Amino acid sequence: MNKQQTLDKIEREWKALLASFEGLPDSALLEPRTLGEWSVRDLLAHVATWDEEAILALLVILEGNSPYRYRRYGGIDAFID
Repeated sequence: MNKQQTLDKIEREWKALLASFEGLPDSALLEPRTLGEWSVRDLLAHVATWDEEAILALLVILEGNSPYRYRRYGGIDAFID
């Protein structure tokens, strides 16, 4: 996959994600129902946060460095707990 194909795929997947909850009333977005106590809004916030983390890590990688954030905290698994 080349760069443009990758960007196109990311764009398609984001659109599909956004379309998946389009039209739901606010009450449905706030109702815990998906992963234990997580609501649709909680899941979207989680995805958006990790998307931002990925962008920051990619910028570090593009500079020729290794992302350090998670090593400092015991690795990615420590972040999840």
